[in-house]
Amino acid sequence: MYYLSQVYCSFFPNNRIVLRAYLQQIGLSEKEQAVYLALAELGMQPASALARHCGFDRVSTYRYAKKLSDMGLLKIFVRDGVQYFASAWGEGVASHLRDRMQEYEHMLGQVDDVDRQLHGMSHGESAAPKLQIFEGKAGLKSLFRDVLFEAKEQKILRLRMLTSNTFDQQLGNVPLSKFTREFFDDLQDRGLGIEIVEASGTLLPEYLRKVAPDDFHLDTIPAARGATSVFLVGNAIYLACYEDTQIGLKIKHGGLSQIFHFLMDALGRDVPQAPKTDGEWLR
Repeated sequence: MYYLSQVYCSFFPNNRIVLRAYLQQIGLSEKEQAVYLALAELGMQPASALARHCGFDRVSTYRYAKKLSDMGLLKIFVRDGVQYFASAWGEGVASHLRDRMQEYEHMLGQVDDVDRQLHGMSHGESAAPKLQIFEGKAGLKSLFRDVLFEAKEQKILRLRMLTSNTFDQQLGNVPLSKFTREFFDDLQDRGLGIEIVEASGTLLPEYLRKVAPDDFHLDTIPAARGATSVFLVGNAIYLACYEDTQIGLKIKHGGLSQIFHFLMDALGRDVPQAPKTDGEWLR
C-alpha cells in the first residue's frame, strides 16, 4: 500500500488539474474533489473548517465528506465529541478501485439476464434497424463470417444472393474468389443452400438471369470496379461492394428484409433459368 501511495503522489506532482481529472474519472463531483483536496492540503479537519476553506455551507460539506468516507477515500476520527475527516491517501483510492472492479465484475455477470429482460420489452423488429458497416478486405471477411453466424442463429438453410457481372467489371481482373472462396467452402461444409441471381451487361447491369450454384464459378465473377453482391439471410440484408476500397453493410430489420425477399421472388419468376448441372449441394 505504501508503494501505491508513493506512485499516486509522484504521478501528480502538484498538478491540481491532472489530479482533478483523475478524481473525476473515479466518480467525484467538483465539490467532492474540492473537499478531498482540501483535506490533502490541510490535514485532519472537522466539517466546519472544511466548509470555511471550500466556501460551502457546513451541512453540504459534511454530506460530501461523509460520502467520500463511505467510498473509502477519507477516514473519520472523533476528538472531544467532534468528527474529524482525514485523507486515506493512495491506499483509499486503491481500495475504492478494487471495490469498483468487484462490483463491475458482478454486474458483468448479470449482463445476459439484463439483455433478456431488455429484449423482452421489445415489440419486435419494428424498432430501429440494426446497422453495421464493414471496411476493407478484412472487413469483408468479417461480413461473410457474420452471414454464416446469422444463418446459424436464425436456422436458415438457404441463402439468397444477387451479384453483378458486367464486362466493365471483368476488366478489373479481380475474381470474386479472392474474397469469397472460404465463404462458399463453408457454405458447402455446413450443407447450406444458396439461390443466385446475376445482373449482367456491358458497362452497367442490363439483364438478369438465375444461375445454378454449380454453374456459378467464383474465378469468372468479377470483384472490382464497383462489382456488388447482395445477400439475404432471413431478416438480415448484406451488401458488399468490391471497389478499390472494399466496403460492406449489414441491415437487420424485418420490414426491410421483406421488401428484398419480395424482389428476389419477383426476379425468380421473371428471369430465365440458366442451365443447371447435376450438383445438389447448394440448391
